[in-house]
Amino acid sequence: MPKFDDAVVWAFTASGALDPSFGGTGTIARRGSAAGNCFAAAVLVGLGDRIVFGGQTFNAITAYDASLWRVLPTGATDTTFGRGGEMTDDMDRMNGSAAITGLRVVLDPLVSRTKILAVGSSATSADFFLRRYTLDGVPDVTFGADADLSGVPDSWIFKDGLGTYASGNAVAVDANGYPYVAGTSWNPANASFDAIVWRIVPSGNGIGILAAENAVAYGPAMGSFDNGNAIAVTDTGVVLVGSTGMTNNAINSVAVWRLDPSTLAADKSFGTNGLATTVGAAGGADDVAYAVAVDRLGRLVLAGYSSDDTLLKMAVWRLIP
Repeated sequence: MPKFDDAVVWAFTASGALDPSFGGTGTIARRGSAAGNCFAAAVLVGLGDRIVFGGQTFNAITAYDASLWRVLPTGATDTTFGRGGEMTDDMDRMNGSAAITGLRVVLDPLVSRTKILAVGSSATSADFFLRRYTLDGVPDVTFGADADLSGVPDSWIFKDGLGTYASGNAVAVDANGYPYVAGTSWNPANASFDAIVWRIVPSGNGIGILAAENAVAYGPAMGSFDNGNAIAVTDTGVVLVGSTGMTNNAINSVAVWRLDPSTLAADKSFGTNGLATTVGAAGGADDVAYAVAVDRLGRLVLAGYSSDDTLLKMAVWRLIP
């Protein structure tokens, strides 16, 4: 029989041990409705006692589809979510393969209900997408632009960035309900890949499919490849986290930008002209951050990897505000 990769979620106790109350062993695996490889790239907790995770699943035809799953605190499938615990989108309008890479809870001010925002990318059309779902996993057709001119929003927006390529890697939401999407875009003006932030109107509606109020690129900071991998909204501004480096020799530094939330201009009181970089956590010259959190003192905690020039090692950094 063919072997496939599954989407996997692990749960840990406060001491760092696998939690046997979750799935019996502290881990669960899920496969999409079509037999094929799956992976999970984002997880969302805090929805009562339930857990939502997202990624992609092979559709057994030609491409990978964006997928969401929801499970109970025991790890059992929550069959009230989506279609029997799973919501998979074929993303026909995205022209092929797509994956969810970031999840966030947002309050819809029009109906005072909590919704789920999912951000991701289409490998085929080289666009990023932002889609909103109800808590039951149903696409929220009150959100998004009317891309198909049907007169009804489509539950998503998508955009191709500054040039021919854009990826959406993470999403954060401010106190007023504005989503901020972090990603990477080819910038023909610099002939390089730049980290980029889009700020989206809360309804997702804009002029045509261009629903972004702002789209600002950051780079080249140190080389020809800058990535926006994670984003957070803090009391002092918008924090964009990723990497900066060279494409030809895989030398990267962790990059942290702090931005003015209204203009997305670099906050020059932070780091050097709004940018802080660090490299060499494991003694080598290739460090990348993929996640950011803010502790109760306002310090930035980053997670990613650092190379010792032989192996890649998990790394955690903490920066003062």
